[in-house]
Amino acid sequence: MRSAVKSTPMIEQYRELKAKHPQSILMFRLGDFYEMFCEDAVIGSRELGIVLTSREVGPGNRMPMCGVPHHAVDSYVATLVANGHTVAIADQVEDPKKARGLVRREVIRIVTPGTMTDRIEPKESNFLVAVVAYGSRVGLAVCDGSTGELAATEAAGPDALQLISDEVSRISPSECIYPDNRGDGSVQGCPIFGTFSAFARPAREFDRVRAERLLCEQFGVASLEGYGADGMEMAVGAAGALVSYLRETQMTSVPHITGIRIYRLGDFMHIDAATRRNLEVFQPKTGLVSVLDSTLTAMGGRLMRAWFERPSISVEEIQARLDAVAEFASNTFLRADVRRALGGVCDLERVSGRIGYRTAGPRDLLALAASLEAVTALGNMLEGVQSARLAAVRGELDCVPEACELVRAAISPDAPASVSDGGIIRAGFDSEIDSLRESAALGKEWILRLEAGERERTGIKSLKVGFNQVFGYYVEVTRANVHLVPEDYVRKQTLANAERYITPELKELESRILGAEERLESLEVEVYNRVREQIASYLPRVLRTARAVAQIDVLASFAEVAQANGYVRPVVDSGPAIVAREARHPVLEQVLGPSRYVPNDIEISREDGRVLIITGPNMAGKSTVLATLGLITLMAQAGSFVPAREATVGIADRIYYRTGSYDDISAGKSSFMVELLEVARILNTASERSLVLVDELGRGTSTYDGMALAWAVAEWLHDSIGCRTLFTTHYHELAALEERLPYARNYHVGAVERGGELTFLYRLCRGSVDRSYGVNVARMAGLPREVVRRAQQILRDLERAQPQGGHQMTLFGWTSEEPVPTHPEVAATQAPSSKEPASGEAGPSGVWGERIAERLMGIDPDELTPREALALVYELRALAHQVE
Repeated sequence: MRSAVKSTPMIEQYRELKAKHPQSILMFRLGDFYEMFCEDAVIGSRELGIVLTSREVGPGNRMPMCGVPHHAVDSYVATLVANGHTVAIADQVEDPKKARGLVRREVIRIVTPGTMTDRIEPKESNFLVAVVAYGSRVGLAVCDGSTGELAATEAAGPDALQLISDEVSRISPSECIYPDNRGDGSVQGCPIFGTFSAFARPAREFDRVRAERLLCEQFGVASLEGYGADGMEMAVGAAGALVSYLRETQMTSVPHITGIRIYRLGDFMHIDAATRRNLEVFQPKTGLVSVLDSTLTAMGGRLMRAWFERPSISVEEIQARLDAVAEFASNTFLRADVRRALGGVCDLERVSGRIGYRTAGPRDLLALAASLEAVTALGNMLEGVQSARLAAVRGELDCVPEACELVRAAISPDAPASVSDGGIIRAGFDSEIDSLRESAALGKEWILRLEAGERERTGIKSLKVGFNQVFGYYVEVTRANVHLVPEDYVRKQTLANAERYITPELKELESRILGAEERLESLEVEVYNRVREQIASYLPRVLRTARAVAQIDVLASFAEVAQANGYVRPVVDSGPAIVAREARHPVLEQVLGPSRYVPNDIEISREDGRVLIITGPNMAGKSTVLATLGLITLMAQAGSFVPAREATVGIADRIYYRTGSYDDISAGKSSFMVELLEVARILNTASERSLVLVDELGRGTSTYDGMALAWAVAEWLHDSIGCRTLFTTHYHELAALEERLPYARNYHVGAVERGGELTFLYRLCRGSVDRSYGVNVARMAGLPREVVRRAQQILRDLERAQPQGGHQMTLFGWTSEEPVPTHPEVAATQAPSSKEPASGEAGPSGVWGERIAERLMGIDPDELTPREALALVYELRALAHQVE
């Protein structure tokens, strides 16, 4: 396309900038529009739904073009980035009125998925990550550029890449950068996978020495020891590359990135993506966080989300949060006053981000000052608080009076949103601006006086002085009065009914007025930029205050919700038990209402009943019991009160919640394969301190395979891991585990059948049940009566076909009515008992009876696999038929 387009100075300027950013859509500022050309225009027209036009660049040569208004460019950029593109913004960097020839333009920033700072939901983060892998070590850095939050970690060993991949999945970044390790300009590929955009960067940027030097410069420190970065070379390398990338794309020193948080992956509870999804922690509008989030600031909303993404495993940290929540909960007036003050605090983190990126407008600075003044009142309210956490965060509050005073002195309280609109600098702050404003204001009076004087001098009562952009100021006289025009009037324009003139005096006034206005406009921008840069020097203090305000907001929100919903403070310790008396599901309770919700007592301990086998019909509440315990544990370790009459939570290092059946079609995985992969992750990564919630394992395959799988998984969780486990199932044969495993306990969710009608009690009770009431539930679901009646008939036929006449199928060589082999811890060697026929009974006889007896005596039931046991059942059944 280039060869077909005739070069012009503007086109050459465009090409030079495009050549520097070939992978980005270049938005090129022309007057009041940002234009896109050539291939970029075609893409922009399609993605943004705007008209594709063309620009003539020579005889017979036209270039594709489309554009968007400069005042709305942010929304269009956000759309392009959301659709997977990066955008380079080329702006005019000199005043067109002062330019000699072509106005100079430069790319002022590059917007990528991870560097978007606008159009982000206030209480959500937009994370950019950097990943570097070398040998068995992997480093990770993460930053929200809109707030300046920067953190880094690393992992080592054979599972390092998987651990970092899991952490990236938790973070859910929109962009990832990684090193091109080949060194020949080709890309080796991102070491992790996900739905984010991934871009290769020069490997040298991840070098530890280079990265450490850059970070020290960024934070203004001599070393990174104070951040706990010793021995974290991979983490430091990733963080340095990330800051370098932000500097390059944003064309600034990013002063709002003022420090780094080094963390270890084991510092908080691990919750994998499947568990977050199944527990619906972050589900919009109906998830746990949406119910608990009563925060009044965007910063508080993001921090609450972070606490639920990374629940603490430190008893001391959790107790400190709970103490603060308790103080707010018990002091209604304090809580109300604090929340009222919080309502006056803007998003200090994102305002700081805009200041750091040099995109903050006058109203951002005014909001900053007003918020810092509200912080002063907030600090006064918290004077004398008792909890250590509230006292500590109060000490972090800094109203930054220097910044407040500067903003109040420099920025007009009625300043417009845009710097270019003028009227932003307050009167009295800059003497030259005041003088120029006076000249501009007086100039209008001078024009009015000149108009009145010319009317009197010429006798033309309709004479008027006007202005346009082409001729400047002029004197307009109607044609009927042209004969009265003095000789010193110089004709400039002829209209249908009038003539326009200029005079030497008018041109002198014009020069003075327009010169003052132009100088005033440019000087206001200069002064504003200086003020903004001075405010940027206070950003470390502002951000420290912002993070303290966020904590206060979250703690007060926890207390507000606890009081409104009747939550209690949990006892959190390092013990083995998780106990919740009259526990409620925090989300379902809101849907049903307190009067309709049936609470339950749930108790589990590694040292007593650590595997609870829960049976009962569908829709009776088995899954709700699992989710309730998982959410209460999660809430407690985040620092919240919980929905129960009383609760004790022994710290869990991980929560797993395996439920549901769904296909992963994009990855070519069936629902059963997805189920097995999730179970495999649990069995391979859970520890004895984990909480495992397994709902209906084995539904994705045949009955016998499903039962065998569920049985074996339950045994493994009990014997090999020893973790706290809730296990719901429709395989009622698993009730035999209570006799076989010393720490297994049977529970069921009750239901009552009367006259074929089923009533759910929603109450967790001790013991098991042997019916699923599936046909009853089908009736409740509204299946046609004929289908329900046919199902009942088939069920009766199947039940009659069972040798023992019960509801359950035989499994593993025994029935639910026969003695079950016990666990080795109960009886290390328990031989299968033989039952002699009673007097008068017909027992097995002849050669076939002997063969059955020989076969039974030759096996050890404890050594049989589930499939071998099943085969044996069929073999013995065939022999029994031959006896008959």
